[in-house]
Amino acid sequence: MLNTQTLALVLAIGVLIAISPLVASDLNDSIENRITRIEEGLLPPAVDGVSHLTPWNIRDRMEFYKVPGVSIAVIHNFAVDWARGYGALEAGGSDLVDAETLFQAASISKPLTAMGILSLSRAGILALDDEVNWKLDSWRIPDNNFTAVRSVTVRHLLSHMAGTPSFGYFGYFAGQQLPSLVEILDGQRPPANSPAIRVGLVPGTEFHYSNGGFLILQQLAMDVTGMHFAEWMQAEILSKLKMNHSTFQQPLPPELAVNAASGHLGDGSPIPDRWMIYPELASSGVWTTPTDLARFVIEIQNSLSGKSNRVLSVDSVREMLRPQAPNYGLGIQVSSDGTLFYHTGANRGFRSIILGYPRTGDGAVIMTNSDKGDELRLEIIRAIAAEYGWPHFRVCSHSLNLDGWSFPAEGGSGSVAISATTPDCRWTVSAYPEWIEITSPLSGTGNGTVTFQASANRGEARLATFTAANSSFTIVQASVSPSFSSSTR
Repeated sequence: MLNTQTLALVLAIGVLIAISPLVASDLNDSIENRITRIEEGLLPPAVDGVSHLTPWNIRDRMEFYKVPGVSIAVIHNFAVDWARGYGALEAGGSDLVDAETLFQAASISKPLTAMGILSLSRAGILALDDEVNWKLDSWRIPDNNFTAVRSVTVRHLLSHMAGTPSFGYFGYFAGQQLPSLVEILDGQRPPANSPAIRVGLVPGTEFHYSNGGFLILQQLAMDVTGMHFAEWMQAEILSKLKMNHSTFQQPLPPELAVNAASGHLGDGSPIPDRWMIYPELASSGVWTTPTDLARFVIEIQNSLSGKSNRVLSVDSVREMLRPQAPNYGLGIQVSSDGTLFYHTGANRGFRSIILGYPRTGDGAVIMTNSDKGDELRLEIIRAIAAEYGWPHFRVCSHSLNLDGWSFPAEGGSGSVAISATTPDCRWTVSAYPEWIEITSPLSGTGNGTVTFQASANRGEARLATFTAANSSFTIVQASVSPSFSSSTR
């Protein structure tokens, strides 16, 4: 399970808040018209304020990124508005993706697991702030200097504050011996292919996204319920939410593999034997569909308002969505303004995302069967956001005026004037390398000037990258006066 996608989405939500150049369509339009506009309306993160915005077609972008299959479900007014599949189960194949095609959801297993753990708390079986080792039987978190300061709690594990490691899991090929959960926890190689899970920081002091922490929760759930994790999640979450095309079983049962998408590498080639096997169930193991995950999103939305509490109470959902760490609640990511919850997933060959607006009842789920699905899923989200009038994921239109920049070889300062086409367009600026220091300001709305200080005697051909609205502007210093080039994706 890869971890880079989490940070990427946090940055996207933090930066790309602006007025869309597209007007949200009349809500009375037919669903088919809406779907067509979204299919023809994929959008980049930003335009340069001069270029004409030309939306992309979803099939063209799938071909561009070498993504064979995509499946989408859109939520509107607390219900699934529509769901549709695109492309093929496997590159070059004739079996097509439909709304019931299964994908590996990877780290989206975590919010599902979190709902299960919170249900145990609601039932009085666990307490969020009790020491985890009090309830663990089959395996225990080894004591060390860090746990001597503070013990690991359930809340720490759910919020990635336990000090457990942040490495990912890469799965196992068909035919390989699969390790037991205890062998994974202890890093027994072989059969495990990952290090041991040990506490490396004082619990509660720092956020570190941790797949391993959720495997401790997997063992905890099994110990307190006496059930295999996949069976318990089936009974406690999937069946109750009518997620009828979902399972935590690994390997995937043959009867479900018939309509399952094959994973693909970034070059478009299929993974041998179609996909990797992930015994790390709580962090990476769920197979599901966008429609089933939409039911999960809707349950959170309805539970928060008390309309449906099939698994969690209103208070439990509030606690789940309350920030416990920057942009993270209990097993789920939350936007800085508190209006959006979301999570990404990235197993080898698969990229997915869920998101939901808890108060308005809108949201979406996008699943792809390729390592190159990262950018594609965000382009699709921007099209959905433009169509449904969401406040996030809008395209930011901006321009940069780099005229008059001079960079003396002995050091000095410079500035970049930023002019936003729309007054609510939010921009951020960063610089690299370290000898370029931003003095004021880092971000803002509307128009502004960013000033920089450069150290002396740094030589020639230095490279600095400045970012505005998620578009890179490269400045090359060749002795005294740099030349400029800019690009957007």
